Amino acid sequence: MLRVGKKTAEDTQTPNNEIESSVTEWSEKVTSLLWLINADHILPQSYVPEGLENLPNSNVQVVEEAGRAFVRMTQNMDEPLYVANGYISATAQQNLYESKRQQYLEEGYTEERASMVIVDEYFPGGADEHQLGLTFDVCTDAALNLDVDFGLTPQGQWLEEHAWEYGFIFRGAEGAPKIYKPWQLRYVGETHAAIMEKLHLSLDEYLAYLEDKGTSYFSDVGAMHLDLIVYFTDSLSEIPLKIREVSGDNNGHYIVVCYR
Repeated sequence: MLRVGKKTAEDTQTPNNEIESSVTEWSEKVTSLLWLINADHILPQSYVPEGLENLPNSNVQVVEEAGRAFVRMTQNMDEPLYVANGYISATAQQNLYESKRQQYLEEGYTEERASMVIVDEYFPGGADEHQLGLTFDVCTDAALNLDVDFGLTPQGQWLEEHAWEYGFIFRGAEGAPKIYKPWQLRYVGETHAAIMEKLHLSLDEYLAYLEDKGTSYFSDVGAMHLDLIVYFTDSLSEIPLKIREVSGDNNGHYIVVCYR
């Protein structure tokens, strides 16, 4: 059971030297797992994530940690799962965006109408999460056809129930980002995926929830049934406990997970 509670005296008993060591260590290991990318949070055109590697027997590139989790997950599925897209550079995404926009113009759309329609289908370069190397477009056949009914397939239903156990959330489901892509998985790590699953929140909603709370207290998280505190803060130096993991939010904040 997930619960939100108040801080107790026991929560601040970590020795100062351990806290200082933890802050120093983690300040150099902040991840991008919770970065929110959209038209309001644009990545630099030059941004390329560290640790990109090809998925096994594929030319699709993803960040190494996400790739390992994906392989582990698919090994436990009864039905095959294929990946159509992983990392996409800002340049490639912009070219795709412009190509589709030009197609609409050639079909007789006005400039205004083409611009209105395309935002429901494609993000411009820098505004697409694929540039993080943490997003997977998945499908059920080797032809790599993306299916709007993916959620009704055996693979989609299995992932709906189990993907969070491996650190994945459905990022492109209805009610998440603006563009409806029910085949899109995003790796956020096992800790945050487990919390989001219990709270029934999308990434956008989860980040807003953490920011609103400032400090959140969770019990029985994930397969290890951990008791955790999650801080939404501007500074790691203000964290009073030994740190378990840290992500930035690409907007000047840290999301810090500590053991209770």
